[in-house]
Amino acid sequence: MTLFGGLYALIKTVGGGELGDVYLSVNVKTSKQLAVKMAEKRNMTQARRERLLMEVSILQTLDHPNIVKLHQVIDSEDSIGLVMDYCVGELLQHVISHGR
Repeated sequence: MTLFGGLYALIKTVGGGELGDVYLSVNVKTSKQLAVKMAEKRNMTQARRERLLMEVSILQTLDHPNIVKLHQVIDSEDSIGLVMDYCVGELLQHVISHGR
């Protein structure tokens, strides 16, 4: 088990995308399950970095019960991690393309 940011135990990979992998994680102090989206810095182009920063900026302004909440951004030596609510279920993209 990997510990990220000294606080989040990365349990398993639950998804991924252009900006990085998403992990089911547990806050080791509160035992709360969260999702951590990890973006590796070593392969990050300037365009990808800008998209990630745009995603962070947008998520920080949103407050709606049907949108995941961004709790924390951790900028480590090797990666940038977005700590968000963990949601169980199908991805919106899958629901749109395959129907319910």
